Amino acid sequence: MITLSDILLPEDILLDLEVGSAAALFDEVGQNMQRWHGLPRVQVAAALAALVRRRTLAEMAEAAGRMRRVRHAALGDSTLRSDTQACPEGPK
Repeated sequence: MITLSDILLPEDILLDLEVGSAAALFDEVGQNMQRWHGLPRVQVAAALAALVRRRTLAEMAEAAGRMRRVRHAALGDSTLRSDTQACPEGPK
């Protein structure tokens, strides 16, 4: 199993960082990655923002799916039946 310590170098860890938004955080991470690893700051920040957008959309879709399943389960036994389904032998 891979742990965070296998992936991150000490210089990749930013502590006590104050930012006002996610964009500012991604820019700080981008600056750090550029300083220590030569990666383009703008591309790192854009990639992080895109990752968060994809994850957020995926989480929203998953939540919508859960709500549909819950609603379906709640309505499952209370669906209306036609008279022939309620009384299969026909009207009396």
